[in-house]
Amino acid sequence: MDPVLITGAAGFLGSNLAAHLARRGRATWLVARAAPAEGPIEGAAAERVLVGPAGPVVLGLGPELARCDAVVHLASATNPRRGGLDDELRQLGELGQVLAAAASCGRPPRVVWCSSGGTVYGEGDRPHGEDDPPRPASAHAWGKVAGEALIAAERARTGLPASVLRCANVYGPRQVVRRQGLVMALLEDLRAGRTTELWGDGEEVRDYVFVDDVCDLVERVLGLEPEDRRADLLNVGSGAGASVREVVAAVTAVTGRAPRLRWAPAPPGLIRRNVLAVERAAALGWRATTPLREGIARTWAWLEGRCASPT
Repeated sequence: MDPVLITGAAGFLGSNLAAHLARRGRATWLVARAAPAEGPIEGAAAERVLVGPAGPVVLGLGPELARCDAVVHLASATNPRRGGLDDELRQLGELGQVLAAAASCGRPPRVVWCSSGGTVYGEGDRPHGEDDPPRPASAHAWGKVAGEALIAAERARTGLPASVLRCANVYGPRQVVRRQGLVMALLEDLRAGRTTELWGDGEEVRDYVFVDDVCDLVERVLGLEPEDRRADLLNVGSGAGASVREVVAAVTAVTGRAPRLRWAPAPPGLIRRNVLAVERAAALGWRATTPLREGIARTWAWLEGRCASPT
């Protein structure tokens, strides 16, 4: 089986996917912006590791890229809360380079790109389906919508097999960047004895999906034939919502310790409810199977082990 190239391989989702595919016996080529400080990516078994910005690295592979079965483009340095237009334009440029490289191959690999169901749809009193119109309200959300449009245009122009995954709030082991992620922020602060600042009144509802479930769906998409269009656009979530207070309660139940919280006023435009409908993904035989408490328990066990390991 031909290798899968993963950009952003040292990041949260990329490193989990690399380890997941290694467990499945899939060969990988990994692209990381910088060499991981802690050495090889834990659990990964890469044929090649390439260091540098994702777009130029993939574009520089030239005809070699045709040896890959797929490119999963996960490289990202944008921030859903504070990201600016310059960051989003830079990410779009890298995505364009990846698409150009894939489309120029004699046998184009499938490109899989993660968008954001949490920001693309905005507010909703019912689960959002893929046919719901996007309602971006931030630079980050606009960047995701523009990326989706870029992929759709390349798919129409060249026939490139490409899939957009609109992910909900993904959480789990290896998520150590505190710029996003309620679950890991609560667990990291609890472990360190810090207070977690939360916005709003705690009744805000989001769709939380465990990272292993996301990797399962990516693997399923990678197994589709190039002409199979069922994965052109897929929501990736649990299909159910949990409020901030429910997540806090789950963390308390799992750890046996109540997080220290400081509540701040809700910023303008804070979304009250965002849950994804996942029927399209279910039609491929996929469902998120990890309950919230189980996912939190596995994340807490990883964090405890990581903090206990010598540095």
